[in-house]
Amino acid sequence: MPLRRWRASFLALAGLAALAALAAASLGAVLLACLVDVDESLLDKADARSDAPAGADASPEASADGAAQEAGTPDAYAGMPCGAGHCLPPDQVCCTATFSNPDRRLGSCSHAADCETGDYWECMGPADCAHAGRPPVCCANQFSGGGFSKALCQTSCAANATILCDPSAPSCTPPASCLPSPTFVDQYECR
Repeated sequence: MPLRRWRASFLALAGLAALAALAAASLGAVLLACLVDVDESLLDKADARSDAPAGADASPEASADGAAQEAGTPDAYAGMPCGAGHCLPPDQVCCTATFSNPDRRLGSCSHAADCETGDYWECMGPADCAHAGRPPVCCANQFSGGGFSKALCQTSCAANATILCDPSAPSCTPPASCLPSPTFVDQYECR
């Protein structure tokens, strides 16, 4: 008889243990459901960075040429036009195609340290400086012989530098005006 009683006690305890495990799993699922609250309004706003390869643009949306554009926002910052695409400061600059070349249409986007000629545009106007979080004046610096060196965001320009501007949002100090540049192809300068 004691063996039957022990067996019955064992089966009863095993049943209680199984019941306790089932109750714990159910309670855990209920607690998890209570702790995880999904804001469904955010589901439509997929993060474009999640599918981007390492080192790619981290903007909200990116066009094929790398320009940052907010959906439905016509005035979104599109980056600096350079070569066939757009560079996104502060991570990218527009490297010159050849030493001292003032034509950004022949350039390519890269990091400043990777520009083969050492000459590049960090900016092409005040909007680029603002986007990069740098000083507001875009100064195109030239060598003493007149060749282009670098365009940098600075608080003020040196005597041999040209202030680059955007004719759609002129920032020139009067009496200067934002006019087509005779030096920098397809760009504007304060003169």
